[in-house]
Amino acid sequence: MSGLNKTTLRLRYLINWLVTSLLQLRLSGSNGDDSLPLVQIFGPKIKYDRGAAVVFNVRDRNRGLINPEVVKKLAEANGISLGIGILSHIKIIDNSRQQRGGPNLQDTTLCKPMESV
Repeated sequence: MSGLNKTTLRLRYLINWLVTSLLQLRLSGSNGDDSLPLVQIFGPKIKYDRGAAVVFNVRDRNRGLINPEVVKKLAEANGISLGIGILSHIKIIDNSRQQRGGPNLQDTTLCKPMESV
């Protein structure tokens, strides 16, 4: 096996581990029984369909989004390097949700330009 193939396999393993770990992070619900996902991951969850980047948002207890710059600063303080990309003018199209009465905004992230902190 060539060095490039080994590197690709290792990267795929690490990305899969990261996605699996992020999906397991939960916030306790208001009544203590139910829990909410802390991280919302975008893109495929299947290992062969995912590239070397993971796109995600972090939510707070009120289901709001935590500012990506705050997440980046907290990550850097713990030795983790993150990049921030902000998408704007994005239209989310999901016909199955529209047929059932519109999109579920709790499952959808609204993308808009953010102010500098």
